[in-house]
Amino acid sequence: MVRKISAFLLMPLLLSNVMLTVFAQDGRQLVQEGKSDTAKRIALVIGNGAYTKAKTLPNPANDANDMAAALKTLGFEVISGTDQNKRQMETLIREFGAKLANGGVGLFYYAGHGIQVNGYNYLVPVDADIPEENEVKYAAVPMDFVLGKMETANNSLNIVILDACRNNPFARSWRNYRDIGDASGLARVTPPQGTLVIYATQPGNVASDGTGHNGLFTASLLKQIKKPNLELDPLIKALTRDVAQASGNKQYPWREGTFTGDFYFSVSAVSQTIPTPTPLQTA
Repeated sequence: MVRKISAFLLMPLLLSNVMLTVFAQDGRQLVQEGKSDTAKRIALVIGNGAYTKAKTLPNPANDANDMAAALKTLGFEVISGTDQNKRQMETLIREFGAKLANGGVGLFYYAGHGIQVNGYNYLVPVDADIPEENEVKYAAVPMDFVLGKMETANNSLNIVILDACRNNPFARSWRNYRDIGDASGLARVTPPQGTLVIYATQPGNVASDGTGHNGLFTASLLKQIKKPNLELDPLIKALTRDVAQASGNKQYPWREGTFTGDFYFSVSAVSQTIPTPTPLQTA
């Protein structure tokens, strides 16, 4: 009889423990669903402007420095470099890939000359000398090199931001070059699942360098990522509207890729998207 009474008295306590366990598990699931906000954030930021064999660009170093500073305040571990030669760029990209392999959200930002050849995009180091089109793959850094490192990491979200949609500075010396005006810029890519590529303007078009401290696209980007509680999709829409207005409807940022989760640059948004489980009240 004593054992039965003891078991009966213990039932409310056992039930309470079970319910608290369920709430704790639900809480872990909520955190996991919001992992793109709470996970480690790693960024690689490169800005190339001091070219030795191509037109120099005044803004990329400023853009990269300002992006690196902004991302640090938003919780990113930042690897950065300005006016990088080919070997330096490759070293930074390998370091970035190694850090991504440990998990987290990856972001790659590049400002500088970028060119497309036969549908492939290349980032141009400051020491690049490309007198012939067939030398591009030896003198520049393939964009696929960066995307490959990100894909191999198999992390929750990767964001690639390219403020590199400018005229090809080498094309007029290439034998098969055809003058097609401003129809230059970068080619479309098909990024892997969970990777978003954001161009300064539509593929095949040319972006404005701007006349201020930052390029037109990056100036707006810096403004948008600092806004609290602005999820990534609305952020891109706001960025597009802002750049279009500032350029007189000549430049429209472009997005490729899909991501089904939620991501906020502002860390303060995390606490609002992940509710805290309330402990079960007992009589």
